[in-house]
Amino acid sequence: MPDHDVTTTTASGASTQPGFVRKYLVGQIHLIIMVALGMAGAIYTDLNTAASLSYWRLLAPVFGLICIISQWFRLPRLELIRSQVLHWAVFLGVMQLLFLPVMQTTLNDDTKGIFLLVLLAMSTFLAGVYLDWRLGVAGVFLGVCAVLIAYLDKAAALIVGAAIVIVAVAVLWQRVADKRRQPPA
Repeated sequence: MPDHDVTTTTASGASTQPGFVRKYLVGQIHLIIMVALGMAGAIYTDLNTAASLSYWRLLAPVFGLICIISQWFRLPRLELIRSQVLHWAVFLGVMQLLFLPVMQTTLNDDTKGIFLLVLLAMSTFLAGVYLDWRLGVAGVFLGVCAVLIAYLDKAAALIVGAAIVIVAVAVLWQRVADKRRQPPA
């Protein structure tokens, strides 16, 4: 997504720019959404594996749409749509294999959520290889989260909670810093 240099002018003629954190978060919101949705899927699968199939079925087109929208003005549109539909359809197909009856005896519910998150991480990383390196970073982050969830056992909610707290603190920090920079009225 293009970075827009938004500059405003105050009544005194001084120019102000939006804070780095706010500008950074707005430019990366699609990546934050992807990571949050992936982590939510892992948690949901952990809690209710059978019902989570619908969530994962919905997640593939959502990720594909996010990839298409984020690259809409950078790449030839027909090729972008074709490649992303194929890419996320393969993810959906492999994901469907995990829910086949024969796989129910091979993978337990805990393992299935982690495996789906790893699969999502790999698919997101590969989208980043072909589209935008930032998607690759989101894929790596999802992969690291999958390893942490597997290592810490049942810590998905804790990891998501920590991520939400970090983002909230960063946003609040930036708001306070912006208010301090503004001259008194």
